[in-house]
Amino acid sequence: MTQRIKITTNSTTELGQSNNKNFDIELLGSSPLYSANNLFKQAVDSKQINLDECLFSQYYDNDDKFLYLIQLSDSNGNVSLSEVGMGKLSSDLKFLNRINPFYIIKDGKYIPSLNGPVEFLEKSYNSHLIVRNYYPANLAELFVQDYSIIASNDQEFLPVPVQIEPNSLLGRAEEEIKSISLDSILESTRESIQSYTKQLILKSSQINVRKVKTKQLLLEPHNKPDEKAGTLYYNQEDDSLSFFNGKEWKEVVMKSDN
Repeated sequence: MTQRIKITTNSTTELGQSNNKNFDIELLGSSPLYSANNLFKQAVDSKQINLDECLFSQYYDNDDKFLYLIQLSDSNGNVSLSEVGMGKLSSDLKFLNRINPFYIIKDGKYIPSLNGPVEFLEKSYNSHLIVRNYYPANLAELFVQDYSIIASNDQEFLPVPVQIEPNSLLGRAEEEIKSISLDSILESTRESIQSYTKQLILKSSQINVRKVKTKQLLLEPHNKPDEKAGTLYYNQEDDSLSFFNGKEWKEVVMKSDN
């Protein structure tokens, strides 16, 4: 199953540490950032940020993709390099895996990330990485996966991307707009019909099946049956059961025990 992109208005902010082997960013928590960054400290002290509600693991698991913002900053909050992209958490929820970097911001210029993730280097004791989730600046940034549409779920004015998987339909299930496979729809329909105990009315003019198994077959009488070989119908006028053999109608005669 394709991992979905999760968009939330909840703010996550943690101190990060680069891993130059695979470009993953280790998430060190929010408390260390309180000591490293004066702007973050001021925001916490003024109660603009709740230090106990900033962790990525509180809002995402490794089944979610999300948009991220990484900033190389000094202790006074001056940012020298930023990267925006799509990522996910590692299985232990301790690393940010940068799946698809979009662009970097350097000297006020937006530069497409054509060569993969930026290699962040904390060059001095005064520099550190700030890792945040990122709310898209425009709808175009939500189209990060092929065959996607923009939808909304249970929160007003919060657009979310939904990727339509192959051989699937778009629908609402479990309070969420999602891609629903045709196989799951057919399986669900089959199970629903099997467990349905009331009368089921199908208004289809024709149903083609290979085999019919039933305890009882009720034929409604009518006067203009199709003259096709194998057609069976109940003739109410003469109270008989007849079938068409390809040339003419024949009455079904039950053999007598005598």
